[in-house]
Amino acid sequence: MACNWADEEPSCKSLITDLKLQFMTQVNRKIGKERFYEVPLCSSDCAAWWDACKDDYACTPNWPRGFVFRSGKNYCPTGSKCVTFEEMYADPADFCSKVWDHSWKVVPDNTPCIRMWFNASGGNPNRKVAEYYRDRIDTEKNPDGAGGSAAPSSQLPVLLTSLTALAAAVYSLARLPSRS
Repeated sequence: MACNWADEEPSCKSLITDLKLQFMTQVNRKIGKERFYEVPLCSSDCAAWWDACKDDYACTPNWPRGFVFRSGKNYCPTGSKCVTFEEMYADPADFCSKVWDHSWKVVPDNTPCIRMWFNASGGNPNRKVAEYYRDRIDTEKNPDGAGGSAAPSSQLPVLLTSLTALAAAVYSLARLPSRS
């Protein structure tokens, strides 16, 4: 059984479209062994995502692991039941953390966290988040301040690109399952 995605909420569709417009990057590579895990997502962004999509349907709580992928499309597992997101997930944080296999970890907005949607005219707030975690990792590796600090700075574009790729992955994985 597959969920009927024809009736997907327009607000959820536009949220996915917004994500595509801001973060979509085309890449041509095979899946690697590395993955994003518990990237800090701002609670208010999670809540907005939830509010836009909570009335949509799903047949598995963990989309990367739960869907059956064949012939370039996602299908609901045999015997699964389509229910609303509100029935599938306990709350917004449960949704945001589970839907993409714990790629996101919902944190309070006053914690350095990723903003999925923002006004780009004010710059990309995720740059400061990337810098914060870069510096934190550097401090943990070199608690006495020894060792070059230039190398981590040179890796900042890689971190920002990786965070952007995560957002792009959210969009690309959002290709909803096909009808069976």
